This record gives sequence, C-alpha cells and structure tokens, in this order.
Amino acid sequence: MTLVPLFYRRLNLRWGLSVSCLLMAVAFLIHSFAHNYATYVLGAAIMGLSYGLGGMIPVSLLMNNWFVQRRATALSISSMGIGLGSFIFPPIIVRIAQGISLDAAFRMVSLTSLVVMLLCFLIIRDTPFEWKMIPYGAGESVGDVNMTGTPERQDISRTARFLMLFGLLLQGGVTITAAWHYVTLFTSVGYSKEAAAFRVSMMGISMVVSKLIFGPAIDRWGGKKTSLAFLIVLALGAVCCCLSPLHPLFMYAGTLCMGLGFSPSNIGISIYAALRLSAEGLPAGVHGRGHTVFLYPGEAV
Repeated sequence: MTLVPLFYRRLNLRWGLSVSCLLMAVAFLIHSFAHNYATYVLGAAIMGLSYGLGGMIPVSLLMNNWFVQRRATALSISSMGIGLGSFIFPPIIVRIAQGISLDAAFRMVSLTSLVVMLLCFLIIRDTPFEWKMIPYGAGESVGDVNMTGTPERQDISRTARFLMLFGLLLQGGVTITAAWHYVTLFTSVGYSKEAAAFRVSMMGISMVVSKLIFGPAIDRWGGKKTSLAFLIVLALGAVCCCLSPLHPLFMYAGTLCMGLGFSPSNIGISIYAALRLSAEGLPAGVHGRGHTVFLYPGEAV
C-alpha cells in the first residue's frame, strides 16, 4: 500500500485501475495452475499487490475529481461493488469448485477480472472534463469554498487523530478477521460449506444496503453520529455470531448486523480522508499517515 502514491504519480487513474485488475487476473490464473506452495505464494503476492493498488484509494481520488458535493454518497455508491461481489460470487465459486474443479473456479474469477479491466479502461476518465462534463455541484454554492471551487477541508488535531487510529486498530480486530474467515468460522461449529457460503452472500447484500445508507447519512448527520450508530450494529452482530452455535437464528442475525456495520471500517476510512484531507495529499493521508494501515495490526489482537 505504501506504493500507491508513487504508482498513481507514474500512471493516471484510468491506467492504474486497469493494471490492478490485470494483476488480479494474473494472480488467479497462477493459482489455477499452481501445484506447489511456492507458486501459491507467488499468486498470493501478486493478488495482494493488486488489492493494494486498486482498492478505495483510486476510487476516492476519482470521486474527488468528479464530485464537489455529495462526495460521501458518491463513495458509498461506488464501493457497493464489493458487497455485490460478495453476494454474487461465493455460491457460483462453490458450485464450480465442487462440480468441475477448484482450478476452474480460479480461472472463472481470472476471466471476470479481465472483463472488469476492459470496462475500467473503456469507461473511466480521471476528470469529468475528459468527457466534456463538469464536476457534480461545481456550479452551486457549498458554503466555505476555496479558490479552486472545492469545499475547504480542515485537518484534525493530534489527539483526535490518535483516537481515530486507535479506534481503527480495534475495528480491524473485528472486521478484517470476520471478513477473511467467515466461512471457516461457521463450518467449524457444524454448518455446511454451502450454508456458510450462502451466509457470505447474505452478508454481501447487507453490505450493499449498508454502503448505500452510510454515505448519505454522513452527508446529512455527520461522521461522528453515523459511525457510532453503525459500530453499535457491528458490535451486536459480533455478539450474535458468537452465539451462532446455539441456533441458526443467531447466525442469520449476526450475518445481517455484521454486514450492516462494516461500512465505517471499509468505505468509512476513504470518506473520512476525502472529507478531511486535501485531494493532493489523499493517498499519503490514507496510507502513509496510518488510516488504513492501522486496521491490519488489529487482526493480530
């Protein structure tokens, strides 16, 4: 992730996102032909590079370029693809892996990544001016506006930044672990792989709903109140997941609440950075200054 600022200085957003999708396709293709540990590690390394380069950072930059108003709403809508992917792909991947082979499932995901790469290259432009358009809200009054026509951003104090980073550390212990090991956790307490995969799809639906609500809520009520409400739902979901061995109802409730509560820990970081930091400093602000990096040590907790 520390390569993100350099990467997008060398390439524009259109080419950068296309390259990151290509790397993801290559990673899954390598996995489909891997028959030893070293090859799997190589594929995983390329996949991690793709994820770091093509995550929410370039999307945040695009939204900054394309929107003067309603940036949080725009980021929420643009991030819904993650939830849609969690809804659509797990059952398909399980069926292909069981009906044909795991290698075939990897190749299907690789092909999908190539299709996304093509769409990115054909559709995405760094600024709306390349499509002979203007940023949304550029011609309207938005309160405190600087000479560039974008809303003024106020940086936060050191104490507030420390508390925010510490909160991200704690959030990472819940959200990252749950997202990566969701199927394993449920199968370990007796649920079938198919049932666990279906719950991942269910979480994907709730994540889509969550992200659709989160951005507009921040635009309306602010980040503090909105984040508190969503994190309470996340905590309730974690409690229900802990009780899932007792009854499937707890698994359903936990899946729903966890999906609804994830937004502050994924899309929220990009929204906070986009609203607080200048567009020029966004990549370094999100990664170099610790916003996203602090999520991952929380997994060790």
